[in-house]
Amino acid sequence: MAARHGLSRYHSENGVVSGTLEDANKAVALSPADPEAHYARAVLLRSRGELASAIDALNQAVELRPNDYFLWQELASVRDHSGESERAVADARVAVRLAPFYAFPRWQLGNLLLRAGHPEEAFVHLGRAADSDPELLGSTVDLAYSFYGEDVAAIKNALQLESPAFQRALVQSMIKWGHPRVAAMVIDGISTLSDQERADLVGQFLIFNHIDEAFKLWSKNGTRGEVGSTTDSGFEGTVIHDEPGFGWQLDNRDETIVVSLDSREPFNGEQSLMIRFAGTSEPSFSVIAQLVKVEPSTRYRLSFAARTQDLVTGGAPLLVVSSAEAGDGTLIASSKPLPPGTNPWQNYTVEFRTSDASKAVRIIVRRQQCSEAPCPVFGRVWIDNVSLHQLSN
Repeated sequence: MAARHGLSRYHSENGVVSGTLEDANKAVALSPADPEAHYARAVLLRSRGELASAIDALNQAVELRPNDYFLWQELASVRDHSGESERAVADARVAVRLAPFYAFPRWQLGNLLLRAGHPEEAFVHLGRAADSDPELLGSTVDLAYSFYGEDVAAIKNALQLESPAFQRALVQSMIKWGHPRVAAMVIDGISTLSDQERADLVGQFLIFNHIDEAFKLWSKNGTRGEVGSTTDSGFEGTVIHDEPGFGWQLDNRDETIVVSLDSREPFNGEQSLMIRFAGTSEPSFSVIAQLVKVEPSTRYRLSFAARTQDLVTGGAPLLVVSSAEAGDGTLIASSKPLPPGTNPWQNYTVEFRTSDASKAVRIIVRRQQCSEAPCPVFGRVWIDNVSLHQLSN
Protein backbone atom coordinates (compact mmCIF):
# COMPACT_ATOMS: atom_id res chain seq x y z
CA MET A 1 0.00 0.00 0.00
CA ALA A 2 2.88 2.33 0.78
CA ALA A 3 4.36 1.61 -2.64
CA ARG A 4 1.03 2.24 -4.36
CA HIS A 5 0.62 5.50 -2.43
CA GLY A 6 4.14 6.65 -3.36
CA LEU A 7 3.59 5.74 -7.00
CA SER A 8 0.27 7.58 -6.94
CA ARG A 9 1.96 10.75 -5.64
CA TYR A 10 4.59 10.40 -8.36
CA HIS A 11 1.93 10.28 -11.08
CA SER A 12 0.04 13.20 -9.46
CA GLU A 13 3.09 15.45 -9.45
CA ASN A 14 4.24 14.34 -12.88
CA GLY A 15 0.77 14.90 -14.32
CA VAL A 16 0.59 18.47 -13.02
CA VAL A 17 4.12 19.29 -14.22
CA SER A 18 3.74 17.72 -17.65
CA GLY A 19 0.05 18.51 -18.10
CA THR A 20 -0.75 14.84 -18.75
CA LEU A 21 -4.23 13.78 -17.66
CA GLU A 22 -3.29 10.11 -18.03
CA ASP A 23 -0.85 10.41 -15.16
CA ALA A 24 -3.52 11.95 -12.94
CA ASN A 25 -5.95 9.14 -13.82
CA LYS A 26 -3.26 6.59 -12.90
CA ALA A 27 -2.73 8.38 -9.57
CA VAL A 28 -6.44 8.13 -8.72
CA ALA A 29 -6.57 4.46 -9.78
CA LEU A 30 -3.54 3.60 -7.61
CA SER A 31 -4.75 5.53 -4.54
CA PRO A 32 -8.45 6.47 -4.75
CA ALA A 33 -8.50 7.51 -1.09
CA ASP A 34 -5.77 10.15 -1.59
CA PRO A 35 -7.27 13.66 -1.93
CA GLU A 36 -4.05 14.90 -3.57
CA ALA A 37 -4.64 12.55 -6.51
CA HIS A 38 -8.17 13.89 -7.03
CA TYR A 39 -6.94 17.48 -6.68
CA ALA A 40 -4.19 16.94 -9.28
CA ARG A 41 -6.77 15.46 -11.63
CA ALA A 42 -9.06 18.48 -11.03
CA VAL A 43 -6.22 20.89 -11.88
CA LEU A 44 -5.62 19.18 -15.21
CA LEU A 45 -9.32 18.92 -16.04
CA ARG A 46 -9.76 22.63 -15.34
CA SER A 47 -6.83 23.50 -17.57
CA ARG A 48 -8.53 21.56 -20.38
CA GLY A 49 -11.80 23.45 -19.84
CA GLU A 50 -13.63 20.37 -18.52
CA LEU A 51 -15.14 22.26 -15.59
CA ALA A 52 -17.93 19.78 -14.72
CA SER A 53 -15.42 16.94 -14.41
CA ALA A 54 -13.06 19.19 -12.44
CA ILE A 55 -15.88 19.93 -9.99
CA ASP A 56 -16.54 16.21 -9.58
CA ALA A 57 -12.86 15.60 -8.87
CA LEU A 58 -12.73 18.41 -6.30
CA ASN A 59 -15.89 17.14 -4.63
CA GLN A 60 -14.17 13.79 -4.14
CA ALA A 61 -11.13 15.58 -2.73
CA VAL A 62 -13.15 17.56 -0.15
CA GLU A 63 -15.07 14.43 0.86
CA LEU A 64 -11.74 12.79 1.67
CA ARG A 65 -10.31 15.92 3.38
CA PRO A 66 -13.26 18.05 4.49
CA ASN A 67 -11.26 20.36 6.77
CA ASP A 68 -8.87 21.58 4.07
CA TYR A 69 -9.84 25.21 3.37
CA PHE A 70 -7.66 25.29 0.24
CA LEU A 71 -9.66 22.53 -1.46
CA TRP A 72 -12.91 24.36 -0.69
CA GLN A 73 -11.64 27.63 -2.14
CA GLU A 74 -10.48 25.79 -5.26
CA LEU A 75 -13.91 24.23 -5.58
CA ALA A 76 -15.50 27.67 -5.18
CA SER A 77 -13.25 29.04 -7.92
CA VAL A 78 -14.13 26.32 -10.43
CA ARG A 79 -17.84 26.62 -9.64
CA ASP A 80 -17.59 30.37 -10.20
CA HIS A 81 -15.98 29.85 -13.61
CA SER A 82 -18.69 27.36 -14.55
CA GLY A 83 -21.45 29.83 -13.67
CA GLU A 84 -22.60 28.20 -10.41
CA SER A 85 -22.41 31.47 -8.45
CA GLU A 86 -24.61 30.49 -5.49
CA ARG A 87 -22.80 27.19 -4.91
CA ALA A 88 -19.47 28.98 -5.34
CA VAL A 89 -20.44 31.38 -2.55
CA ALA A 90 -21.46 28.45 -0.33
CA ASP A 91 -18.13 26.69 -0.89
CA ALA A 92 -16.22 29.94 -0.23
CA ARG A 93 -18.08 30.34 3.06
CA VAL A 94 -16.82 26.90 4.14
CA ALA A 95 -13.25 27.97 3.29
CA VAL A 96 -13.64 31.11 5.44
CA ARG A 97 -15.09 29.09 8.32
CA LEU A 98 -12.10 26.72 8.19
CA ALA A 99 -9.52 29.53 7.89
CA PRO A 100 -11.13 32.64 9.47
CA PHE A 101 -7.85 34.54 9.88
CA TYR A 102 -6.47 33.94 6.37
CA ALA A 103 -6.78 36.81 3.90
CA PHE A 104 -7.36 35.02 0.59
CA PRO A 105 -10.48 32.98 1.53
CA ARG A 106 -12.21 36.18 2.67
CA TRP A 107 -10.96 38.03 -0.41
CA GLN A 108 -12.41 35.30 -2.61
CA LEU A 109 -15.72 35.26 -0.74
CA GLY A 110 -15.97 39.05 -0.91
CA ASN A 111 -15.46 39.08 -4.66
CA LEU A 112 -17.97 36.28 -5.19
CA LEU A 113 -20.58 38.08 -3.07
CA LEU A 114 -19.91 41.32 -4.94
CA ARG A 115 -20.54 39.68 -8.29
CA ALA A 116 -23.62 37.96 -6.86
CA GLY A 117 -25.13 41.33 -5.94
CA HIS A 118 -24.48 41.44 -2.18
CA PRO A 119 -22.14 44.47 -1.77
CA GLU A 120 -22.73 45.12 1.93
CA GLU A 121 -21.63 41.67 3.08
CA ALA A 122 -18.98 41.54 0.35
CA PHE A 123 -17.17 44.65 1.55
CA VAL A 124 -17.13 43.43 5.16
CA HIS A 125 -15.16 40.36 4.03
CA LEU A 126 -13.00 42.39 1.64
CA GLY A 127 -12.18 44.82 4.43
CA ARG A 128 -11.15 42.04 6.80
CA ALA A 129 -9.03 40.45 4.07
CA ALA A 130 -7.26 43.76 3.42
CA ASP A 131 -6.73 44.25 7.14
CA SER A 132 -4.94 40.87 7.25
CA ASP A 133 -2.91 41.49 4.08
CA PRO A 134 -1.98 45.16 3.45
CA GLU A 135 -1.08 44.32 -0.16
CA LEU A 136 -4.82 43.98 -0.80
CA LEU A 137 -5.64 47.47 0.50
CA GLY A 138 -5.21 49.32 -2.79
CA SER A 139 -7.39 47.00 -4.87
CA THR A 140 -9.98 46.78 -2.05
CA VAL A 141 -10.35 50.55 -1.85
CA ASP A 142 -10.58 50.75 -5.65
CA LEU A 143 -13.43 48.21 -5.57
CA ALA A 144 -15.22 50.22 -2.90
CA TYR A 145 -14.71 53.40 -4.94
CA SER A 146 -16.41 51.74 -7.93
CA PHE A 147 -19.53 51.44 -5.74
CA TYR A 148 -19.42 54.54 -3.55
CA GLY A 149 -17.38 57.04 -5.57
CA GLU A 150 -15.70 59.82 -3.59
CA ASP A 151 -17.95 59.28 -0.57
CA VAL A 152 -15.18 58.57 1.94
CA ALA A 153 -17.60 58.03 4.82
CA ALA A 154 -19.48 55.37 2.85
CA ILE A 155 -16.24 53.58 1.90
CA LYS A 156 -15.07 53.56 5.53
CA ASN A 157 -18.43 52.28 6.71
CA ALA A 158 -18.54 49.55 4.05
CA LEU A 159 -15.03 48.24 4.72
CA GLN A 160 -15.13 48.90 8.47
CA LEU A 161 -11.50 50.04 8.43
CA GLU A 162 -9.79 53.00 10.12
CA SER A 163 -6.08 52.10 10.21
CA PRO A 164 -3.45 54.60 8.98
CA ALA A 165 -2.47 52.11 6.24
CA PHE A 166 -6.08 52.04 5.02
CA GLN A 167 -6.28 55.83 5.06
CA ARG A 168 -3.09 56.09 3.00
CA ALA A 169 -4.55 53.63 0.48
CA LEU A 170 -7.73 55.72 0.45
CA VAL A 171 -5.68 58.84 -0.29
CA GLN A 172 -3.88 57.15 -3.18
CA SER A 173 -7.18 55.97 -4.63
CA MET A 174 -8.73 59.46 -4.43
CA ILE A 175 -5.65 60.95 -6.10
CA LYS A 176 -5.70 58.36 -8.86
CA TRP A 177 -9.41 58.78 -9.56
CA GLY A 178 -9.19 62.56 -9.76
CA HIS A 179 -10.39 63.75 -6.34
CA PRO A 180 -7.36 65.62 -4.94
CA ARG A 181 -9.35 67.76 -2.50
CA VAL A 182 -10.93 64.67 -0.98
CA ALA A 183 -7.47 63.10 -0.74
CA ALA A 184 -6.13 66.19 1.04
CA MET A 185 -9.04 66.05 3.48
CA VAL A 186 -8.23 62.42 4.31
CA ILE A 187 -4.56 63.30 4.78
CA ASP A 188 -5.53 65.96 7.34
CA GLY A 189 -7.16 63.20 9.38
CA ILE A 190 -4.12 60.90 9.42
CA SER A 191 -2.48 61.18 12.83
CA THR A 192 0.89 59.66 11.91
CA LEU A 193 2.57 60.40 8.60
CA SER A 194 6.31 59.83 8.26
CA ASP A 195 8.53 62.05 6.11
CA GLN A 196 8.87 59.23 3.57
CA GLU A 197 5.11 58.66 3.43
CA ARG A 198 4.56 62.39 3.00
CA ALA A 199 7.12 62.46 0.17
CA ASP A 200 5.45 59.47 -1.50
CA LEU A 201 2.05 61.18 -1.39
CA VAL A 202 3.53 64.41 -2.76
CA GLY A 203 4.91 62.32 -5.62
CA GLN A 204 1.48 60.77 -6.21
CA PHE A 205 -0.15 64.20 -6.38
CA LEU A 206 2.48 65.37 -8.88
CA ILE A 207 2.16 62.27 -11.08
CA PHE A 208 -1.52 63.11 -11.57
CA ASN A 209 -0.81 66.84 -11.91
CA HIS A 210 -2.51 67.87 -8.67
CA ILE A 211 -0.01 70.65 -8.10
CA ASP A 212 -1.97 72.70 -5.53
CA GLU A 213 -2.44 69.74 -3.19
CA ALA A 214 1.16 68.56 -3.71
CA PHE A 215 2.49 71.99 -2.79
CA LYS A 216 0.25 72.27 0.26
CA LEU A 217 1.34 68.86 1.58
CA TRP A 218 5.02 69.47 0.78
CA SER A 219 4.93 72.87 2.50
CA LYS A 220 3.60 71.35 5.73
CA ASN A 221 7.00 69.79 6.35
CA GLY A 222 8.38 72.77 8.23
CA THR A 223 7.79 76.36 7.09
CA ARG A 224 9.20 75.92 3.57
CA GLY A 225 7.34 76.79 0.43
CA GLU A 226 5.99 80.10 -0.87
CA VAL A 227 4.09 80.64 -4.10
CA GLY A 228 6.21 82.40 -6.71
CA SER A 229 9.44 81.89 -4.81
CA THR A 230 12.36 79.47 -5.14
CA THR A 231 13.34 77.24 -2.23
CA ASP A 232 16.91 77.42 -0.92
CA SER A 233 17.91 79.98 -3.55
CA GLY A 234 21.47 80.15 -2.18
CA PHE A 235 22.06 76.39 -1.91
CA GLU A 236 22.57 76.61 1.84
CA GLY A 237 20.78 73.31 2.50
CA THR A 238 21.21 70.01 0.72
CA VAL A 239 20.54 68.88 -2.82
CA ILE A 240 18.08 65.98 -2.95
CA HIS A 241 18.29 62.91 -5.18
CA ASP A 242 15.06 61.39 -6.51
CA GLU A 243 12.65 62.85 -3.92
CA PRO A 244 9.53 64.50 -5.31
CA GLY A 245 8.69 68.01 -4.20
CA PHE A 246 9.53 71.65 -4.75
CA GLY A 247 13.17 71.71 -3.63
CA TRP A 248 16.29 71.27 -5.70
CA GLN A 249 16.30 67.91 -7.48
CA LEU A 250 19.57 66.46 -8.76
CA ASP A 251 19.73 64.06 -11.68
CA ASN A 252 22.92 62.03 -11.29
CA ARG A 253 22.58 59.68 -14.27
CA ASP A 254 25.43 61.26 -16.25
CA GLU A 255 28.80 60.22 -14.84
CA THR A 256 30.59 63.00 -16.74
CA ILE A 257 28.85 65.63 -14.59
CA VAL A 258 29.63 66.02 -10.89
CA VAL A 259 27.48 68.32 -8.75
CA SER A 260 28.41 69.39 -5.23
CA LEU A 261 27.98 72.19 -2.70
CA ASP A 262 31.08 74.38 -2.41
CA SER A 263 31.94 76.68 0.50
CA ARG A 264 34.82 78.39 -1.32
CA GLU A 265 34.05 81.92 -2.58
CA PRO A 266 30.24 81.79 -2.65
CA PHE A 267 28.41 84.73 -4.16
CA ASN A 268 26.27 84.96 -1.03
CA GLY A 269 25.90 83.06 2.22
CA GLU A 270 28.01 80.05 3.16
CA GLN A 271 28.08 78.00 -0.04
CA SER A 272 27.18 77.81 -3.72
CA LEU A 273 26.47 75.06 -6.23
CA MET A 274 29.46 73.77 -8.19
CA ILE A 275 29.12 71.73 -11.40
CA ARG A 276 32.15 70.00 -12.93
CA PHE A 277 31.82 68.98 -16.57
CA ALA A 278 34.23 66.38 -17.92
CA GLY A 279 32.95 64.73 -21.07
CA THR A 280 30.27 64.47 -23.71
CA SER A 281 26.96 64.98 -21.95
CA GLU A 282 23.61 65.37 -23.67
CA PRO A 283 22.84 69.14 -23.88
CA SER A 284 19.16 68.64 -23.02
CA PHE A 285 20.11 66.69 -19.88
CA SER A 286 18.73 68.34 -16.73
CA VAL A 287 21.66 68.73 -14.35
CA ILE A 288 19.64 70.14 -11.47
CA ALA A 289 16.08 71.46 -11.37
CA GLN A 290 13.43 72.90 -9.08
CA LEU A 291 9.64 72.84 -9.38
CA VAL A 292 8.21 76.22 -8.35
CA LYS A 293 4.56 76.97 -7.58
CA VAL A 294 3.44 80.08 -9.49
CA GLU A 295 0.32 82.11 -10.23
CA PRO A 296 -1.27 81.93 -13.69
CA SER A 297 -1.08 84.91 -16.09
CA THR A 298 1.70 86.50 -14.05
CA ARG A 299 5.04 88.06 -14.98
CA TYR A 300 8.16 86.89 -13.16
CA ARG A 301 11.85 87.67 -13.21
CA LEU A 302 14.35 84.86 -12.66
CA SER A 303 17.73 86.06 -11.43
CA PHE A 304 20.91 84.23 -10.49
CA ALA A 305 24.67 84.65 -10.19
CA ALA A 306 27.27 82.44 -11.90
CA ARG A 307 31.01 82.16 -12.46
CA THR A 308 33.12 79.83 -14.61
CA GLN A 309 36.56 78.27 -14.57
CA ASP A 310 38.26 76.84 -17.66
CA LEU A 311 34.91 76.32 -19.38
CA VAL A 312 35.31 74.95 -22.91
CA THR A 313 32.32 73.82 -24.98
CA GLY A 314 30.15 74.46 -28.01
CA GLY A 315 27.06 74.18 -25.81
CA ALA A 316 27.46 76.37 -22.74
CA PRO A 317 25.45 75.90 -19.52
CA LEU A 318 22.42 78.13 -18.91
CA LEU A 319 19.20 78.26 -16.88
CA VAL A 320 15.84 77.65 -18.51
CA VAL A 321 12.23 77.91 -17.37
CA SER A 322 9.83 75.28 -18.69
CA SER A 323 6.18 74.43 -18.23
CA ALA A 324 5.51 71.92 -15.45
CA GLU A 325 2.00 70.88 -16.48
CA ALA A 326 1.39 67.15 -16.95
CA GLY A 327 2.97 65.81 -20.13
CA ASP A 328 4.35 69.24 -21.02
CA GLY A 329 7.88 70.54 -20.92
CA THR A 330 7.48 73.56 -23.19
CA LEU A 331 10.34 76.03 -22.95
CA ILE A 332 9.08 79.35 -21.58
CA ALA A 333 12.33 81.31 -21.23
CA SER A 334 16.10 80.86 -21.11
CA SER A 335 19.02 82.88 -19.78
CA LYS A 336 22.09 83.90 -21.70
CA PRO A 337 24.65 81.07 -21.94
CA LEU A 338 27.49 81.29 -19.45
CA PRO A 339 30.70 82.62 -21.04
CA PRO A 340 33.63 80.31 -21.87
CA GLY A 341 36.96 80.44 -20.07
CA THR A 342 37.39 81.76 -16.54
CA ASN A 343 35.06 84.53 -15.39
CA PRO A 344 34.17 86.07 -11.98
CA TRP A 345 30.68 86.19 -10.53
CA GLN A 346 28.16 87.84 -12.84
CA ASN A 347 24.45 88.52 -12.42
CA TYR A 348 21.92 87.17 -14.92
CA THR A 349 18.20 87.83 -15.32
CA VAL A 350 15.43 86.53 -17.55
CA GLU A 351 11.76 87.52 -17.56
CA PHE A 352 8.75 85.45 -18.51
CA ARG A 353 4.97 85.30 -18.21
CA THR A 354 3.02 82.24 -17.08
CA SER A 355 0.06 80.94 -19.08
CA ASP A 356 -3.59 81.34 -18.09
CA ALA A 357 -3.66 77.76 -16.77
CA SER A 358 -0.16 77.58 -15.29
CA LYS A 359 0.25 76.39 -11.70
CA ALA A 360 3.98 75.63 -11.64
CA VAL A 361 7.16 76.04 -13.66
CA ARG A 362 10.42 74.16 -13.59
CA ILE A 363 13.76 75.97 -13.32
CA ILE A 364 16.47 73.84 -14.89
CA VAL A 365 20.24 74.04 -15.21
CA ARG A 366 21.24 72.44 -18.50
CA ARG A 367 23.34 73.18 -21.59
CA GLN A 368 22.68 75.17 -24.72
CA GLN A 369 21.92 73.06 -27.78
CA CYS A 370 24.99 72.34 -29.89
CA SER A 371 25.29 72.79 -33.64
CA GLU A 372 27.23 69.54 -33.99
CA ALA A 373 27.38 66.19 -32.23
CA PRO A 374 29.11 64.96 -30.21
CA CYS A 375 29.39 68.12 -28.14
CA PRO A 376 31.82 67.76 -25.21
CA VAL A 377 32.06 70.17 -22.31
CA PHE A 378 34.91 70.67 -19.84
CA GLY A 379 35.42 73.02 -16.90
CA ARG A 380 33.63 74.18 -13.80
CA VAL A 381 30.59 76.35 -13.17
CA TRP A 382 29.35 77.88 -9.91
CA ILE A 383 25.75 79.04 -9.47
CA ASP A 384 24.24 80.95 -6.56
CA ASN A 385 21.29 83.15 -5.57
CA VAL A 386 18.68 81.60 -7.88
CA SER A 387 15.58 83.62 -7.08
CA LEU A 388 12.19 84.37 -8.58
CA HIS A 389 10.33 87.68 -8.21
CA GLN A 390 6.82 88.58 -9.27
CA LEU A 391 6.55 91.65 -11.51
CA SER A 392 3.62 93.95 -11.95
CA ASN A 393 1.49 93.05 -14.95
